[in-house]
Amino acid sequence: HVNEVQAITVAATHVDEVQVVTTTADYLPEVQEVTISAPEDGTIAGNFSLRFPEVQVITITAGATISSGSYSLNFTKPIVDATSDSGDHMKDGADGEIKYETQSTRCISFDATAAEVEAAINALPMLTTGDVSVSRSGNGGASYDFGYSFTVSFVGANVAGNVPLLMPSKYNSTQLYADLPGGEPFNLDSRCTEFDVATQDESVKVVSINDGDALGTDTEIQKVDVFATASIYQGQYKLKLNHSGGDAFSPCIEWDATAAEVESALENMTNVDSVRVERSGAADYDSKFGYTYSIFFDGHGMMVTPEGFNNPDTLEVLMGTEGNCDSFATIVNGVLMDFNGELGGGQQANVTSVTVDDGGYDLDAITANAMGLVKPELEMLPQVASLIGSAQSLSDYELGRTITLTFEENGSIQQLACGASEAFEDSDASCSVETVVDGNVLGGTFLLDTSDALPFDATELQVETALAEVWDVGTVSVSRSGPTPQLGYDWTITFIDAEGDRPLLDITSSLTGAGASATIVEATQGNELGGSFTLVYDNVATGAVSFDASTADLETLLEAVPGVSMVQVTTDSVVDTEGGRTWTVTFLDAAGDIKALAPETYALTGAGAAVTVVEVTKGSEALGDSLALSWPAPVECSTSQVTKGACGSPAEKVIFELDTAPNFKADPIYVEYELDYTVQKVLINAASLAGIAYENYAASGVFQLGYAGAETAYLSAQASPIEVRHALEALPGITAASVSRDYGGRVLEGFVVDAVYGYPFVKCASGETCNFYSSGVQMNDLIRVEGEWYRVATSYEASESTLPLAKLEDSSVALSYTGPTKYGSQLYGWSNGFEWTVTLHSVTTDTIEMLTSPAHSLAPADTSVSISLPDCDGCLYVDGLTPFTQYYMRAQTFNVLGASDYANHIAVMPKAIPGVPTDIEVEAVSGTQLEVFFSPPTSPSGDISQYTVQWDTDYTFKNVEASGSDASCWTSGYGSCEVEGAAIAGTPPFSYVM
Repeated sequence: HVNEVQAITVAATHVDEVQVVTTTADYLPEVQEVTISAPEDGTIAGNFSLRFPEVQVITITAGATISSGSYSLNFTKPIVDATSDSGDHMKDGADGEIKYETQSTRCISFDATAAEVEAAINALPMLTTGDVSVSRSGNGGASYDFGYSFTVSFVGANVAGNVPLLMPSKYNSTQLYADLPGGEPFNLDSRCTEFDVATQDESVKVVSINDGDALGTDTEIQKVDVFATASIYQGQYKLKLNHSGGDAFSPCIEWDATAAEVESALENMTNVDSVRVERSGAADYDSKFGYTYSIFFDGHGMMVTPEGFNNPDTLEVLMGTEGNCDSFATIVNGVLMDFNGELGGGQQANVTSVTVDDGGYDLDAITANAMGLVKPELEMLPQVASLIGSAQSLSDYELGRTITLTFEENGSIQQLACGASEAFEDSDASCSVETVVDGNVLGGTFLLDTSDALPFDATELQVETALAEVWDVGTVSVSRSGPTPQLGYDWTITFIDAEGDRPLLDITSSLTGAGASATIVEATQGNELGGSFTLVYDNVATGAVSFDASTADLETLLEAVPGVSMVQVTTDSVVDTEGGRTWTVTFLDAAGDIKALAPETYALTGAGAAVTVVEVTKGSEALGDSLALSWPAPVECSTSQVTKGACGSPAEKVIFELDTAPNFKADPIYVEYELDYTVQKVLINAASLAGIAYENYAASGVFQLGYAGAETAYLSAQASPIEVRHALEALPGITAASVSRDYGGRVLEGFVVDAVYGYPFVKCASGETCNFYSSGVQMNDLIRVEGEWYRVATSYEASESTLPLAKLEDSSVALSYTGPTKYGSQLYGWSNGFEWTVTLHSVTTDTIEMLTSPAHSLAPADTSVSISLPDCDGCLYVDGLTPFTQYYMRAQTFNVLGASDYANHIAVMPKAIPGVPTDIEVEAVSGTQLEVFFSPPTSPSGDISQYTVQWDTDYTFKNVEASGSDASCWTSGYGSCEVEGAAIAGTPPFSYVM
């Protein structure tokens, strides 16, 4: 007798809870005024420029009060021409190279005023008064880490553009400049005063707060376009630049290089100190299958001088083989073909360059139109969104004027600085910029629940890290969008493993800025199960079963249904993120194979809510007229690479044919079995990785799954169960699924073992030749014994017949076999990939279909993805057969295209427990002996191998059947003996003397 076992699973579509945190502030645009003026009766002439200066911040900190100490600042300036009075401070270089000169300030006290720091930097011989302006914050107290911050703006012509960072130093290396005319005398001490602080942890650091934004109307802008008439699959080019007295070449640049890669290629050229690159386009039809690169020559070494010199030439493009780079090519009918050679027919690819703005001082001091020239020139810069108000005042008697610039979408923006041409400088004119209205921007911090304080511009990682420390939040994924002109952001928080609909995070704002606020809304409600369902058996429904019913409640409800009788309900206590779970129901006294329970879910709530019932073990009675059929499931997809992105038609049913004649022409019986696609297995197998020492290698890369013509996003070869579930439920045909993952298994041919409960090893089965060591088995290998994974223990020493077992996590820790004893068990090894078991609970198709697997991108090349149903292990019974009669069986698999060939037939025989012996008689042989006579059972019982004869002085046979009884053929007063062999080989009745 085998008890029927059914598994009941309640599940729903996985929907991640998504909440969005938004920070905002009042809209208040920045307004700056540019004033061009001259003294009374003075003259205004020449041109001017407007630019955003480089801004660097010097920060001095310590862990305690600083009593004294000083430092020096090294300033490095790019020099374009080859002349210099600086001697040893010039880097060696030939024409076509930008050289660099470094000078150090005099020693600066840690608590210097802003004016003192400003004077120290401007006193450098290569600079002049007004080249930098400095402001100071901090008071040397604990709230400022016992230090100060100095904001240095590089506003003068000598420091225009992007300049290298100031480098703090304890040394003053500019003694040779001490006697130069102009400026204040330098400290001749070679070493500045050591800092005096109790904690000895003083720090002087410099950072740029607008790196790459030192741009203006005087910045040269060029554009490089990569385009083609069809998709580009290969192509490189070089860029050539004439500047600083010579030519320089970039390395080969890929046709689809990122902005950062082009920027790096240009800055590797010897005559370029700094550029900023922006890329646009998507390599699609609308962008002519390529990209556009806007190149801003922002380095100081690229800036036009007041005299009008130093413009970089327009970049020259060297395509493909002209620059010793890969030619441009596309793919035609699977073949890579050059655009400008093999294709013809007007197909071409090209890379062009053009100067968009040659920079310099091109705003006429008297006539430059605010709307027609100033506005469009500034709007070319990537940090300027748009100017909504740009007006000029009436000219005064000296033709001076004020230009008002209102920055629409920039919040607070760096104050512009003026640049002047030689003619402007020689006139009486002056140019100044004043911020009239500071744009409103956010600052400060905020909290999410009990998180640490998050800055107003927190990164995605900062938010994820902060929430990871908050109780009951779990794993989250965060994406950030923005900023707005006020530096507001949206953080989209996806709760990966939250259970159902979770409450909104509490948000506490300590943000600064006019109208600053932080809000949170629920963008997507997490899905959760609710309500109840019923289970129908033989047209009778149970009472309402709560989605989270206890095992006791479910037992009570089932046992109340007529015909069910006693059941045992268990659960593994695993509850998924929607509150779904599985109950295993064992029918304790139901007769044989019973109908599957039928769920009714009209009262079950939750998106995609469904109940699935799967037969785990088919019930049967020990009648002797049945056969239990088992077979490996047919594989739906090719177990090799599917080169055309499609799988064969899935198997739909199996028909078994049984007959007493091996030619199947006596009286054949046909049994049809419809395949159930509810549970499917996805296996990755990398055959060429098998046998590698210590089994550390697994298949890598990505693959996809398909259902009803739609395909998932790419999945990693190591994808987690939740990742596979998300991908499947994102398909239009699948509403709810559950997924588990295990190591993938492969049959180890010839390895048949005996697995005995409690033994710390498995041994080659009797009659088998395993040759474990000769076949390449090694310590630490993964092996599967009766469904459970073990490792070959490190104690393994080249045995051909015995494999010691160890823990999966640590092969040095021995482990005993814990499964049921099985003689002749097939051993499995690791497929060097994973196997996902997918249960489809709810689909939108009429019936559940087979998953598919398009062409994958897995490595190594022989890696396969196979999809199959679980193997059938006694899942079908054939009843009504004649016990102990020889039958022959074969089978065919069918799909929409027809039937397969028959499998090789096998011989089978239904068997039963033999009947009782008949014609029993007892005769006294002597005073101490009795002889019993008996005949075989009258019911079919097959070939009987032995009879057991028992005797006792008690009619209940309590002496024979007592626990630990020593009853045998030779015990006195009672006994038990097997009669076999020659004693039962003749003609009955048989006899035994006791």
